[in-house]
Amino acid sequence: MHRAVTGYLDANREDFYSVEIDAGEKSYVTARGWEDLSQILYLMEEEQLPVDDNLVIQYIRNQNIARAFTLYYELFNKYRTLYADRDFRKEDLSEDLIRQLKTARFDERIAVVHMLLDRVLEEIREIADDREVLSLVLPILKQAHQESENGSDVAQALDRKILRQQELLRSAASAHNLSKEKKDRSKVVESMLHLFKKNVLLAGSGTQEESFEALRSQFNEMSGELRVRGQAASARLEAALEMIEAIYGTDQEMLLAITELTTDPKSAKFISNFGSLLYDKNSEALLLDERRIRIGEKLGELSL
Repeated sequence: MHRAVTGYLDANREDFYSVEIDAGEKSYVTARGWEDLSQILYLMEEEQLPVDDNLVIQYIRNQNIARAFTLYYELFNKYRTLYADRDFRKEDLSEDLIRQLKTARFDERIAVVHMLLDRVLEEIREIADDREVLSLVLPILKQAHQESENGSDVAQALDRKILRQQELLRSAASAHNLSKEKKDRSKVVESMLHLFKKNVLLAGSGTQEESFEALRSQFNEMSGELRVRGQAASARLEAALEMIEAIYGTDQEMLLAITELTTDPKSAKFISNFGSLLYDKNSEALLLDERRIRIGEKLGELSL
């Protein structure tokens, strides 16, 4: 989901779903509408086209909610334009700017949090996708190596793996069991296998073990580059959380950031791999607060 959509819905949860009939006219808002709007926002931004009420109302069929979201989107873009084009650190925050952001309206404070996380979360998701592709390629390369040990040519073994990927893709498509995400990922895996095969052929003649060693070296290089990118993204995530803490402390804005990082499967997995001191500190505090609430509810149940 687009960050502006999740940010708006965080501040206006009652707008997630709505059905109203006024003077015989039906207006409605559905989960599918928010999902479709999210996709069109990405497209409009990619093409650098404006987003206005007329566009939003096509997906959010309630005039008041569509107008409110359009205003929030303009606000989100305002902060993104002001701050997201460079790597801000908490040292960049003047006392006046902190005071301005801290006393802003609630929807503006949410927009600031989402803006600060927007760029690094996009990077984290790209790293997560690339990491998953490598994790899918690794067992295929191991199978090719095993076949080469049994006398098969490494390049020919990779050819068979490429054909197998194509067969799996066609089978899933014919069974209508293929999402766009899975299709794209499968295509990336196939492209990577083609790249490995090309480099094996470029390595020239040699033993099968030497051919596979060239392949192994290339895979390890890709894995190492991904690790470096992950460490850089981890540092940027920590800097974003430091800024949220510098502006808002550990109040509900930090709770919003931690909740978003936790509920996004890719960012949660990224943090488990690379770690984050501020995430750990604030998520522990969040768990303690949840436990206190549950204990309070239990005590309330036991009271006469």
